[in-house]
Amino acid sequence: MQSNFGRWRNVELYIFLTLATFFIILTAVVAMLETRMVWPYSGPQAGPVHPDQNGYAQYQVMQAMQAGFQFLAWTYDMKGPMYKINYAFVVSPDRECLAIIGAGAIGSIPVSGTWLYSRDSQGTLSYSTDKQSCSVIDISGAIKCQLVPNAPLVTLVQSHREWLHTRGIMPAAFPLGAEIDELRTLMTVHRKEMGRKGLITFTDQSEERWRYSFVGAWKMSFVNYWIGLVRAITFGKFPKTA
Repeated sequence: MQSNFGRWRNVELYIFLTLATFFIILTAVVAMLETRMVWPYSGPQAGPVHPDQNGYAQYQVMQAMQAGFQFLAWTYDMKGPMYKINYAFVVSPDRECLAIIGAGAIGSIPVSGTWLYSRDSQGTLSYSTDKQSCSVIDISGAIKCQLVPNAPLVTLVQSHREWLHTRGIMPAAFPLGAEIDELRTLMTVHRKEMGRKGLITFTDQSEERWRYSFVGAWKMSFVNYWIGLVRAITFGKFPKTA
């Protein structure tokens, strides 16, 4: 009986490792082929461009406004026709937290999530998110993130501020009236640094579109798979910072 049990455990382990290897390879290949944008957000729009099937964005914006956030702009995803996603930009009263609230669909698959960004005095970014799908580990190690699964906006903000405090980070306010432009500048500088490190390659002369390099793709796939798996098992509690 014990030998049979041990044999089944070995089979289960083999299946698990085989599936993990398959997904890591698939993700790496897609990462090398998929063209991404340094800044995928359009210019300001009068309102949401695409349908929000579950009302996530409108609800999160309402919660933000009730918490004293200032609404900045509606934008949409410019990556391609499959990406029918609206984004709302809102900033906290002290301008230390800039939130991007996204909702819509990729093809026929509904997607939603919130990214809450802060920067330190050196311009280094940290962000918290409420959805595992929105958490992409930065393989350069510069931008850190935490996952707070399915957290209401107020809870996400509170957790974000506590997380920054425990890491000894003093957030610097985004410049008044230029909050979105500042985030775009920091994102652009970060991608160029990744390019210098050989983690990504730009696909146009303006350096606005990029793909993961061979090394970057494998590193991204491996790191994101295992950290994502552990975070899913621990409901975002470990690793807290990645």
